[in-house]
Amino acid sequence: MSRAFEGPLWRHECAAAGASKLYLVRYESAFVFVEQHQPDNYTFAVRSIVRVPWEEASLLAEHLERRLGLVPGGAAVEERLAACFDAMVAGGRLSPDRRMFSSWSVVAGWARAAGVHAVLDRHSRYETLAATRDEGIEDPRHHLSLLLSATHPEDGRGIRFGEHHSHPGWYAINGTTYQATVSAPYSSLPALVAYFEALPGAEEALPGAEEALPGAEEALPGAEEALPGAEPGPDATDPEDLEDRLLHGVLGLLRTGEITLGLDPGVARDRVAAHFEAAAVPTTRESESGGWTSY
Repeated sequence: MSRAFEGPLWRHECAAAGASKLYLVRYESAFVFVEQHQPDNYTFAVRSIVRVPWEEASLLAEHLERRLGLVPGGAAVEERLAACFDAMVAGGRLSPDRRMFSSWSVVAGWARAAGVHAVLDRHSRYETLAATRDEGIEDPRHHLSLLLSATHPEDGRGIRFGEHHSHPGWYAINGTTYQATVSAPYSSLPALVAYFEALPGAEEALPGAEEALPGAEEALPGAEEALPGAEPGPDATDPEDLEDRLLHGVLGLLRTGEITLGLDPGVARDRVAAHFEAAAVPTTRESESGGWTSY
C-alpha cells in the first residue's frame, strides 16, 4: 500500500551560496536536514539528507544544545533546532561553500552521536576518469569511471570502477555496448586509500594525505568545534577527503599507463581488480554487453 504524499509543515534556510544551500524541513513524521548543490555540469539539484523521526527530534535538539552550550528555551522543537544549526553556520562549522557532502557528513556524525534513528541518504558521486567522444556527440564512446556511494556502507557495490565501451556500430543498426566493473563495499574505503598511497612510486598524495587514516584521530571538519569534548571515532572521519585520495590513487594508474582507454575490453577492469584484491578487500567482478537497433 502506497503512502500518501507528505508535504512540509515548516522550512528554515540556514545558509546559501550561489546554487548551494543548507536548509531544514519539518514534516508530520520527520525532521530533515538537507545539503543541496547544483554543479555547473548538472541539470538538476543534488540533495543529501539526514532524516530524523519526529518523535526523536527533541533528543537531537537536546544533544546539540548541550554540546553547543545553548540554553533551551520554550520554543517549538523545530525552532530550537533552527537555532542550533544557525549557531553552527555562524561559527563556521557548517557551510554551503564547502565541497559537496561535507556539511552532510558532519550532521550525520552528530545524529549518530545523539543516538537517534536517522536515515542518512547521500547522493552518489560519479567521476569520469577518462573518455573519448565523437565530434558533435555528447555521450562518450569509451570511458573509465569511479562510482562512490556512501548511502549503504556495507553494500558490495559502494565503490565501483567501470570501463564502458560503445563499439563501432554505436550509431548504426545493431549498435553494441560492453561494460566491465569491479566493486567493493564502501566500508573498504580506508583500506583502499592506505593501499594506493603505499604503492611504490605513487605520486605525491593529495593535501592532507599524510594525516591519519579513518579510525585514528582525524575528525570531521568542524566536528571538534561543534561538539566540544566529543570523542572522535570511526564516524568522525571526513569520508570525502578519503574519496578524493582514492580517486587520486586510481588516477595514478592512468598516469603511469597501467590502465588506458586503448586496452582490450575488460583489461582495465581486471588490472584495477587486481589492486582491489591486493588490498584484501571484498571484490566483485561483473561484465555485461548489449545491443539495440536504431530507427
